[in-house]
Amino acid sequence: MSDLKVPRMRTVTEIVEYFKKHDPDTKINQWNVRRMLKAGEIPYEKAGTRYLINLDLFIEKMKGA
Repeated sequence: MSDLKVPRMRTVTEIVEYFKKHDPDTKINQWNVRRMLKAGEIPYEKAGTRYLINLDLFIEKMKGA
């Protein structure tokens, strides 16, 4: 069997909720994430009107920010 890792895709709201759960004092909010999307700073997929972001890639981006 393959060791295929399924990406953890999340909406903007879910990304913000994840960070708030792990760090209640986080400064990451929906406005910040949407700005990063529009600036092309983070990759995403569109599903209808929703932006889907790979949670693991977003975390790596924040580590390097």
